[in-house]
Amino acid sequence: MTFGGFAVYGNADYAYTRAQGVRDNLGGFSVALTRPDDKPLQTFVEVAAFSNPDPANPQWPAVARTGAIYTVNEWMDVDAGFQARLNRSATRAAYLLGATVRW
Repeated sequence: MTFGGFAVYGNADYAYTRAQGVRDNLGGFSVALTRPDDKPLQTFVEVAAFSNPDPANPQWPAVARTGAIYTVNEWMDVDAGFQARLNRSATRAAYLLGATVRW
């Protein structure tokens, strides 16, 4: 979806796990905002929340992320960013590195 000169992305996820001591059903969602016309370099901001794997803690960890995505070629992107917590259930801060391969 576009909003002015920006693109808005929404994601929802679900995972079932059999690991002992963690919640069986895990879910999450995120919303990201980027400028699609900035290729090959794009910046983004994102907020996300996900269910807490600790069955004794009902609060969903929430985070904010920002970073940059560089399009290497038509089939690969690399990215780097920073994540900060929005509540006490999330990790205080994290540096992020990643790659996306399209086929």
